[in-house]
Amino acid sequence: MTVLDKLSLLIVDDDFDSRFLLTYILEQEGANVTSVASATEALEILERQQPDVLLSDIAMPETDGYRLMHQIKSNGLDRGGALTAIAITAMVDEESGQRAMLAGYQFFLAKPIDQQALVGAIAHLATQRQRLS
Repeated sequence: MTVLDKLSLLIVDDDFDSRFLLTYILEQEGANVTSVASATEALEILERQQPDVLLSDIAMPETDGYRLMHQIKSNGLDRGGALTAIAITAMVDEESGQRAMLAGYQFFLAKPIDQQALVGAIAHLATQRQRLS
């Protein structure tokens, strides 16, 4: 059994290499990963299923990660705020971190991603979610 065994994760990142790396790392930890390249694709998936944790890049063309989170909340796709989410970005400054938290993300991780920090953040959110269920 691994740390993230059987957790359902949705990765949203317009960069193929980032999606590939995140998917690889998280599948090695036992997670079931779905990865998409846009907010539009993420919203389509969230209409049908809710992952245990959403991981989203912030700086994406068309719809950025802040707007994605706003759309999730306004469409009720978070099912009453139950969606747990991690913002992932190369824009590492205090303002971006605060903005991510205000948008509804619970964690803010910088690229390049530290594998231990990533796995730890997901495990923490999944544990919190289980306690609330």
